[in-house]
Amino acid sequence: MPVFRISPSGKILYANKAATGLLKEWNCMASEKLPDQLTSEYPLLLNLWSDEELAIPVSGGTCRCAVIGFPDADYIGIYVHHLTAYTDPTAVDERIMASV
Repeated sequence: MPVFRISPSGKILYANKAATGLLKEWNCMASEKLPDQLTSEYPLLLNLWSDEELAIPVSGGTCRCAVIGFPDADYIGIYVHHLTAYTDPTAVDERIMASV
């Protein structure tokens, strides 16, 4: 099941509960358009013939997703399969040093 279904014009046609965090991140709501900055930076999000993996930076990490177009149904499915958090290597070093 997709996290998002997007029209070729960028309108969010469907967003499931798992999309809540990304909607907040992008400052938009279901049934609105994806932000222009996002779609201009990642035009695959609006391509009906997309079939690609994409990594999108989000605050505190990266959102990895599959972007798959469905031309016959006139939408693009975005399937988020992994959110990674950035780690600060200096913070890790400090914790290691503190435990020695």
